[in-house]
Amino acid sequence: MLSEKGLWTRLRTRLIFTGPTLFAFATVMIIPFLYGIYLTFTNWDGIAIDQNFVGWDNYIGVFKDTVFWKSFGMTLEYVFITVVLTNAVAFLLAYAVTRGMKAQGWFRAGFSCRIWWVESCLVSSGSLFLIRYSSLRDKK
Repeated sequence: MLSEKGLWTRLRTRLIFTGPTLFAFATVMIIPFLYGIYLTFTNWDGIAIDQNFVGWDNYIGVFKDTVFWKSFGMTLEYVFITVVLTNAVAFLLAYAVTRGMKAQGWFRAGFSCRIWWVESCLVSSGSLFLIRYSSLRDKK
């Protein structure tokens, strides 16, 4: 068993090294996150000084809103298309490169240069975003 002095020395050393990081993380991430959750239960508009507590009324209003559900459905569709299809294409390309084909080295070199791959993903995602969400803009 460790002596009492050894335990406190180790604890002090760990707090000296992790304390500033934990403080910064709590200050920048945890406290604003918890404050943001608190603000969802108020009717604060971001400018006024008053923050009146309204409880679950904000959430009830959002879940009854049809525009929210339409936007949520479009977001799920966008996530499915970008995440699932991008990973499927990436898997197929990786499989094609590793199965022992002619000019395999050239394909590996081409895939390691990811600039064109990232650009094509961004262009296709941006095009999909514009196509899907332009219908919301035109209906207003």
